[in-house]
Amino acid sequence: MSQEDSHEWELSKENVQPLRQGRVMSSLQEALSQQDSSSHTALQLKKQEFEAEIRFYSGDDPLDVWERYIKWIEQAFPGGGKDGNLTALLERAVQALHGQQRYYRDPRYLNLWLKFGDCCNEPLDLYSYLWSQEIGTTLAALYITWAEALEARGSFRKADLIFQQGLQRKAEPLDKLQAHHKQFQARVSRQTLLALEDTPDGDNMGLLEVAEPQRISLAELKCRGRRVPISRVGDAIKVMKPNRSSQPQGSRQLPKAQSCSVFEDNSVSGPEMPTLAAESWPVPPLHRGKENECSAGPWNSGRVRRLKMDREKRGRLINCCFFRAPCKIEPSINSVLSTRKPEERQDPLQRVQHQQQDAEAKKEMVMYCKEKVYAGVDEFSFEEIRAEIYRKKARKKNEEEIQAIEREKEEILRRIEELQKEIKKKEDDKQQQPHEQVLSSFNLLDGFIYSPIMEASLEDTHSSAASVSGGSLSSVAQTSAIKYLQISEKLELAQSLPAEGVTDDDVAQFPWSPEQRKKLLDSMLSSLAASPDFHLEAGALPHMEPEKDVELGSETYCIKMEYWNDEECKMLFAIPTGCILQLDAKGFAIKVYSQPVPWDFYITLELQKRLNSDFDQNFSENCSCYLYQDGCAIVHKNTNCFTLRDILCDRKFITKEILFVVVHDLLHVVEKLHKAEIVHGDLRPEVFFLGDRICDAFSNEEVPNALKVVDFSHSLDLRVLPRVSLPYNFPTAHTPHGQQLLAESSLPYQVDLVGVADIVHLLLFGDHIQVYQENSIWKISQDLSKTPDSDFWSKLFERILNADGKSTVPLLRELREEISEMFDSSFKEQLLLTLAAVGETFLLVNF
Repeated sequence: MSQEDSHEWELSKENVQPLRQGRVMSSLQEALSQQDSSSHTALQLKKQEFEAEIRFYSGDDPLDVWERYIKWIEQAFPGGGKDGNLTALLERAVQALHGQQRYYRDPRYLNLWLKFGDCCNEPLDLYSYLWSQEIGTTLAALYITWAEALEARGSFRKADLIFQQGLQRKAEPLDKLQAHHKQFQARVSRQTLLALEDTPDGDNMGLLEVAEPQRISLAELKCRGRRVPISRVGDAIKVMKPNRSSQPQGSRQLPKAQSCSVFEDNSVSGPEMPTLAAESWPVPPLHRGKENECSAGPWNSGRVRRLKMDREKRGRLINCCFFRAPCKIEPSINSVLSTRKPEERQDPLQRVQHQQQDAEAKKEMVMYCKEKVYAGVDEFSFEEIRAEIYRKKARKKNEEEIQAIEREKEEILRRIEELQKEIKKKEDDKQQQPHEQVLSSFNLLDGFIYSPIMEASLEDTHSSAASVSGGSLSSVAQTSAIKYLQISEKLELAQSLPAEGVTDDDVAQFPWSPEQRKKLLDSMLSSLAASPDFHLEAGALPHMEPEKDVELGSETYCIKMEYWNDEECKMLFAIPTGCILQLDAKGFAIKVYSQPVPWDFYITLELQKRLNSDFDQNFSENCSCYLYQDGCAIVHKNTNCFTLRDILCDRKFITKEILFVVVHDLLHVVEKLHKAEIVHGDLRPEVFFLGDRICDAFSNEEVPNALKVVDFSHSLDLRVLPRVSLPYNFPTAHTPHGQQLLAESSLPYQVDLVGVADIVHLLLFGDHIQVYQENSIWKISQDLSKTPDSDFWSKLFERILNADGKSTVPLLRELREEISEMFDSSFKEQLLLTLAAVGETFLLVNF
């Protein structure tokens, strides 16, 4: 116990009522420390929860609710009093459970009755009532408590009889009852021995005989009139007085002396109490000092004296009395002058018995839910009852919906596991290449002369190949034999460009041309080639179009769709060749460049290096680059086939929850890009692939991302090119709203803010953003007053469109955190239901 807790205990220990089972120290410290109004309100709310649970409990064990409620009251209100109202609570509990014989042998039910007995005026009557009703007669606690009460009153014989009765019935736990009985016998024996030791005469039985009067030494003698004061004891008091000796002995009848019985501890049925025999009086007793008894005498000798009164006066008096109207007593004010008598305090046990008898006798039909209004200690209004019924139905409905979703999830997972087992079985059937082919591939590489960069890359390849298994070793060696045969030609082509003629101004003026990007990547080929996901392929780039198979490296893909296509690059979606049934909407996003410039691969590696732990599923974690002589292909694994454009095409999916989740991830992605000093430059709905949070409603919390960006065709690395200040070269700047919002002096980061504003406007209204300027502040033309959460959307557009030269990372972080505050428990539940509806469309796709 800490010093503060001990201080609270020292100040309040006089106000703490002891409990038979003891108190929980943590609960006691909390109760003693809670003195303010807020803690009192919390206790009242907890008490209200128990009251509601008692009224609307639908389980098969109502005793459990009462037991938890009573235990909480005992611990939360250590001082007792009207706040806890434990007596009334126990009374309601025993009344509510009366007649349920299944609890008559339950220790919890007996414990309620024993606690209720502590509140009664006469606990022995309650124990007798429990015995007559067969409540707890098979439990040892009843006999132990009953015997302790009798022992406290000095009724040792009756207490022993109670113990014997419990032993005969073999009350459980029997060993506990036997232990208490032995302790009781030891206490009685100890008291008897102490009484014998205190008695000076060994023949005297002390406890059961009345001691004879003894003279008190040096005591003052009191005289009676003129007689000499005397004090006689013993046989001296048996001598007859002289004036009584003349009476005959036969006229006096004295009762015979009866022997005194000695208490025996081991006797079960002891001797009965002595009874006095009724005998007739020999002489009637004398009446003395009867103050209300009249003496004998004539009863008709006295006469009543008549009063002389004038006839007129007497007649007038009669008439006045005859015609006087009597005072009528108003029943409502008949107790104005009377004092209020103190109400008699009725024993709680008698009140319970009377109510039970009245309930059996009365056969009234109550026309309202009386059992719910007066079920607990506090009274509930009808509005509270209706509100609790509504909440109960709502909770039940939500539980049923969640259970249905869980069943659907289990069924889908079961089907996925079955399909995965089939695919794994097919993969195991494939034969692996022999080990001799691995050795021959390495012998071929050993005889080839490489440049310094190639040698460093080969050393990395050999070191990584030595740490993998035999199957992985063979694949690495086989592909390396093909790649590095052509790597010298690739490097000679990159080195043949006139790098000395390239200036920073030229790069800043044309940052997106293939020639300028090839010059920028010239110094970075070593880092690109050192990546295990970088593959140099011989020959020309294979032609790719939908419904065609294409071989990249050792894998073969079937192209299923084309997202967009321009002069320099195009984006495709593919699945593995030979896949009979696609398990979900995931596959491979393939970015094809018409020039051998792996710009997207470079941006992805830089993001991974600069963001570290923030590089997550918002970007491509499994990215491979295949570099050919006339182009390159970048494969992004585990990518969903749907983009943000698919949601915009079907606006029934754009609910409030989906909207906030998508905007939250959109701000987060752009914040990470700007944090890494990279400008995307072409933010469109087609660029963002949907993440697992939308496509898979049953994904765990470890997959919180709703969007993924893999296309960086027009991206700009400001860490490499810090002097670029021409926002008009970005595709976003060519749009109508981009031409209005962006100036020549605008920073490159503002280009992405314009793209964010346009995507949010598409999600809200379905069309591109239109802006106008008022008092040097840019505003959107659409009316946001009818939009839900219009205050937040107005704030978002105002801050994004008027960012000017401010830093974009804090701005995006503040807006994202404001959206995160809206993600409460009710929001997540509604989001789960919405995502479940969307997942029915996105989960299984047949290509």
